[in-house]
Formats: sequence, structure tokens, C-alpha cells
Amino acid sequence: MTIIFFLILANFLGSLPAYAKNSDQYLLSQAYFEDKSNSLSISQIEQKEFIPYQEALTGGYKTGTFWLKLKIAANSQPLILKIRPVFIEEIELFDSALPQQKPLVGNKYPWKASDIEAVSYNFELAPRPAEREIYLRIKSVRSYLVNAEVMPLAQYQKSDRQELLVYAAYSTLTLLIALWLLISWVLHRELVLGIFAAQQIFAFLHTSLHGGIFKILFDDYFDPIRMNSFFSFLVVTYPLFGILANKFLLRDYGLKKSFNAVFNLLLFFSSLIITLNFLTNQPLTFNLNSLLVFITISFFLISSLFGVDINQSTLKADALPINVLRIFYFFNLALWTIAIFSLQGWLPGGDLALHSLHIYSMVSGLVFFFLLQYRAKALLKIESSRTMALKSEADHERKQREEQSMLMAMLSHEIKTPLSVLKLVVDEKVSGSDLEGHANRAVNNINFIIERCLQLGKIDAKSTQVHKKTFRLDDFINNLLYQFKTQSYTSLTCHENPIVHTDQDILRIIVSNILENAIKYSPKASQIYIETSAQDINGTPGVHVQFINDVGSMGAPDPQHVFKKYYRNSSATKISGSGLGLYLVYELMQLIGGLVSYQFQQNKVIFKLWIPS
Repeated sequence: MTIIFFLILANFLGSLPAYAKNSDQYLLSQAYFEDKSNSLSISQIEQKEFIPYQEALTGGYKTGTFWLKLKIAANSQPLILKIRPVFIEEIELFDSALPQQKPLVGNKYPWKASDIEAVSYNFELAPRPAEREIYLRIKSVRSYLVNAEVMPLAQYQKSDRQELLVYAAYSTLTLLIALWLLISWVLHRELVLGIFAAQQIFAFLHTSLHGGIFKILFDDYFDPIRMNSFFSFLVVTYPLFGILANKFLLRDYGLKKSFNAVFNLLLFFSSLIITLNFLTNQPLTFNLNSLLVFITISFFLISSLFGVDINQSTLKADALPINVLRIFYFFNLALWTIAIFSLQGWLPGGDLALHSLHIYSMVSGLVFFFLLQYRAKALLKIESSRTMALKSEADHERKQREEQSMLMAMLSHEIKTPLSVLKLVVDEKVSGSDLEGHANRAVNNINFIIERCLQLGKIDAKSTQVHKKTFRLDDFINNLLYQFKTQSYTSLTCHENPIVHTDQDILRIIVSNILENAIKYSPKASQIYIETSAQDINGTPGVHVQFINDVGSMGAPDPQHVFKKYYRNSSATKISGSGLGLYLVYELMQLIGGLVSYQFQQNKVIFKLWIPS
């Protein structure tokens, strides 16, 4: 498709000099006059002195009306007056050889208003045995870039077919690029691709309107004035997407703050121009817009040269080397200089000036398509490498956790065996002495630490199995209180029949850890209160459990750190502990789908559990 398109474009551009040479046979001279008052009639204009010009008129952005005086050679057959580009809003022909005035043509008028239905505006000129002068009145809020040619009908039809083929090929190409970018954005959800996709959609609409394709296809369905207004909107909105897209693209290369601020300023001015277009459709709007485009394109190149810090670039910058981007921006600036200078009237007109916007859009769109395609493939390669590295790192961490877990299990087993022997010796040899209580507590503390380390290893290795079943929570808690031998100073209150559906072994670890904390850190022989009640959360039934105890001499836990691994109150270092109990409570509650929270109020420590039922 790309090769075919370039062959069509090359053939079309190569044929332009031949058409221009043939046109010179029938169009003997051209001159213009600017009516700044916008009020002169044809009889008044005929008395004015006109300024000669060659090839295309480049009048720039003016508020007045331009009149063209064309000297037509004698002709024995009908000739066609061809006028380009199609964004000219209003064209009126004054020809003394015509029996009656022809309808006005232009972007504000129906496509069929021209004598021949074609891409360009045209008038049929009647045969005349002698030379004659005809006049064109041209009014437009856009640039007065006007090219007039005169040729026989057969030659006109041939040139029109070639133009139509080029514009159709280019419209198709821009649509394909837009669709590719849109699909790429849907697949990758990358911001830069999304903005460039939006910009390319605008480029497709702009091309279809600028080349006349849209008007040919939809002339019967849309009002010409509304189509003209929509075209104006596209012209002033297109730079906004270009600024946004290139700003985010250059951010990947470490765009400096000062340059980022200039980009924001350009976005602000672009928004003002869009607003101005809605408020007043005047040449000033399009003049400012063309100047903004030139400044913006220049700033893209300057930013790529001096406004990026490669040391601050992201991984995405590796997908498209900055030097490639700089070459592209330089190429962009060269093409836009020809286009903008011609639109402003700073360069003499010619076929290159007339087609510079199309050539720019065609070539730059295609080049940037390949650049973004290369960038997307490189990004995919980078992401794949990154994913592989992360997977390798995750596998390494998992292996380390497994080895840690195996080491902990082995050590625990090796410690528990002599610990059991030690407990037997203590029970036999120290029984009845003052040391019995201290010895047993020391053995039990070591045992608790080992159990918690084993549980922690299972959680880290994600190997804890959950086996849920339904049971009464009050019976479950009473059994634990009996094992802890705390019935005398523990009060259990059940407001309703508490039924839960969860893993009994995991819940035993959770409640045991909370009870152990309450016993350890509350004043000696103080009351511990346990309350249960039914509670639904987000429509899920469950049981709410509160553990309340007074604050002991060690103080209350810090709410910000209470469930963190290895956290211990600074005052609690005199008491044996691992700092793992409440961390295990939090992790295990997550595992069974429950909730846990902590409060400190009115000198009371309160732990709350919610268990699904």
C-alpha cells in the first residue's frame, strides 16, 4: 500500500510542470488587487490598477477581498478554469463572454455548484476568437493562497482523476495509520499512543476535507456552511493534539521543567485560538494558528536538542533513540517552513507551495507511523525483558522463602526434641521447688516462639491451607479459656447464638494470640472482657468479637504499628515475646476473609474481630 501510494504521488507531482506549461498557453497573465473595504463592485474594480504575479497568489491572511484579473488566450473550444485549493470559501466569476452570471463556488457552497463535478473548483469558459480578461472575486477567512489554471476539458479531467487518486490514497493511508494507532492504544493503553491516535484521526478528517473527498461523498447529506465550520474547527484543534502528543513523548526522554512549562504555555495559547474560532471566525484566528504551528514545530526540535536530560529518561526512551527523533523534527520543520511561509505570503507561490501541506501530511504521517511502530515493537521487547527479569527475581525470592521455611522447620524440629526432654527433667527434678514456675514459663516461651516462627514461615510461603466448617463460637472460646486457665478473670458475653463458618485451627491461633497479649500486658488479676454479637458487612453475615482489657504498666500498643511484623512496645522488652503474634492475627484474618482492628480508648485496649458466618 505504501509503495503504491508513493508511486501515485510521484507520478502526480511529476505531471504538475506539464499541466502548468499547458496552462500557460491559455492563461497569458495574472494580476491581483486587494479590496480592503470589501465593498467594491465589478465596474469599480475594472478601473483599478492590478499587481502582476506568477504561478500562485500568496496573499497571506487578510481581512479584505482579493480580485484576480486573468488574461485568457483566444480559443475555439470550451476551456476549464481550475481553481485550487479547496479551502477557499467563496469564488465569483465575472466573464463578459457569458450570457448570464455563474453561481458562486467555494467551501461554503455545494460541491455541485462548479460546472464540472470534480475535486477542484472550476468554471467552464466559452470559446472566444480574441483574447479577453476575466475577473475572479475571492473571499476567505483562511490564507489567500490561490492557484488558477486554464486548460481544455480532456486535460482537466485527466489532472482531476490523478488528484482524486492521490487524495483518496492519502485519506486511506491516514485512516489506516489512525486505526493502527487506535488498535495499538487499545492493546497497550499507553498515553502517547492514545494521543497520537486522536491526532491521526484529526489528520484523516482534515485530509478528507482539505482534499475535497469528504465534500464529494457527503455533499448531499451535510450543509456546506456547517462542513466549512467543522473544517475550521479541525484546523485550529489539530495543533493542540500535536503539542500534547509530543510533550508526553519527550517526557520519556527526561523533559526539563522549564521546557515542560513552555509546552503548557503553547497548550494554553492553542486553547485560546480554539475559543477565538468559536467566538469569531476571522482571518486573525487562522493567522495566529499558523504562527503557533510554526513556533510549536520549531520548539519540538529545540526541545529534543536542549530540553531533555537523558539521565532522567524512562525505559520507554530506549525504544526510540533521541537522535532519530531529532532528525524527524528537523525534517518536520523544513516541510512546515515551506507550508507556513506560503500561507503567510512570505514565499512566492508555486506547485510546491500549493501542495506543501499535503506533502508534509503524507510524508510526516507515514514517517511517524514507522517511528511509532518501531517504538511499539521496541517497547514490547523491553517489557518482555523486564517481565522475564521480574519473573526470575520472583522465582529467586520464592526459592529463598522455601529454603527459609525448610530451615525454620528443621530448626524447630531439632529444638523441640531437646526442649521436650528438658521439660521432663524440669518436671521431675524441680517439681515442688520455687524454680518450677520459672523453668516451665521459660520452656513454654521458647515453645511459643517456635510455633509462631513456623506459622510465619507458612504464611510467607503461602502454604497455609484453609479448611472451613461451621461451629459455635461461644463453645470454641470457652474451650480456649479452659486451656489458658483464665476462667476466673475472663468474662464472655454472647448477645446472640454465635455461629461461624471458618477454619477452626486458624481461628484458634488468632484468638490464642489475642488472649495471650491481653494476659501478658494487662494488670495482674484484672478482668478481661470478651463480647460477641451478630453483624453484617456489605450484606455478608458474620460475628463481631471484642476483646477488652485494662492497660498495664507496659502501656498500650501504637495503633500505627500494632499489626506490623516484629513490632513490640518499647516498654515490653522485659517480657519474653517475638513481635509476631499480632502480625499473625492480621495475616490469618485476611486469609479466612475476616477483619481485625485495634482501638485504645478510656484506658482500655480493644481488639475487634469480624468472622464470616
